Amino acid sequence: MTEPITIGDLPSARFVVIPEIVVQLLSGPVIAHLATCSEGRPHVTPVWISCPTKDYLQVNVASASRKAMNAAHNPCVCLSMVAPHDARLWVVIEGFVTNTQDASDTAHLDRLAERYLGRARRNPELPRRILTIQPIAVHWWAERQKIEEPVW
Repeated sequence: MTEPITIGDLPSARFVVIPEIVVQLLSGPVIAHLATCSEGRPHVTPVWISCPTKDYLQVNVASASRKAMNAAHNPCVCLSMVAPHDARLWVVIEGFVTNTQDASDTAHLDRLAERYLGRARRNPELPRRILTIQPIAVHWWAERQKIEEPVW
């Protein structure tokens, strides 16, 4: 088993801001696919996300999940999303998990459940962990089509 990678071990990362057009899409109930890697093997799972600022995203995961363990071992991650109302609208965000916070309450998960389900979760699992992801690259449908205004 290889040693965990830390942000200090990575080549100097230049974080980027998330464009407003992408933040607008991420404010809705878009399902993200989180890709992590461990031992050279990729692992991808659907996740709920929040985008509190243009500087980072947050993902709420079960502490004992494979994605949480992979991110602790290797902070390099990638997220892909497709707008629920139009499959032509997509976003890919490459970045690093720069902070991991144990979620001792369900407030963050409750806010996500309200957005995604329209109600509170019936059985919120604990313990949970919030992964903060800072992007180093953001690719989206509009950059390919030179469209500046969202269609959502």
